[in-house]
Amino acid sequence: MDGFSDLNVFALAARHRNLAAAAREMGVTPPAVSKRLAQLERRLGVRLMNRTTRRLSLTPEGELYLSSGSRILDELTKGAASSCGRSGKSRAISSGEN
Repeated sequence: MDGFSDLNVFALAARHRNLAAAAREMGVTPPAVSKRLAQLERRLGVRLMNRTTRRLSLTPEGELYLSSGSRILDELTKGAASSCGRSGKSRAISSGEN
């Protein structure tokens, strides 16, 4: 499992505060997003989000992970944009979900 795509899934879910909305943006099902988040939490050994049937809220650990992760994703996006400018080819950073 790709840690960067997991981070992207987490960041989208955190931004939307709703699994269905995050899933729609990624073109996957809400259960697929939920499974990825659960796997990420298991791998990190910490709960990142509290889930209800309608809404997500970040735990203190989730807030910290989002803050750090957002900086990483921003740097990856800047790096990709910089590389595209040099090569003349466009390549987007993907969440890894199809």
